[in-house]
Amino acid sequence: MMDDNKQLAQRIDGAIQSASQEVTNLRSELSATSRRLAELGATDSSASMLETLQHNHNAVHLPVSVTTSIPLGGFEQ
Repeated sequence: MMDDNKQLAQRIDGAIQSASQEVTNLRSELSATSRRLAELGATDSSASMLETLQHNHNAVHLPVSVTTSIPLGGFEQ
């Protein structure tokens, strides 16, 4: 029983470390994407923006949602 608990604790610890690394990677990717969007926004001329707005005037815009799911269920043995 004690060994089972120790193994479970090690698996949980590993899962937490893995999830933490994934969060770090996603934050880095988000930061890089934000910088790139800022660069693109800074280099867009107002004429280019007007052309884009006119082109997309009749387009249907749907909200986009990105989620990351970390399973919190039991561990398979």
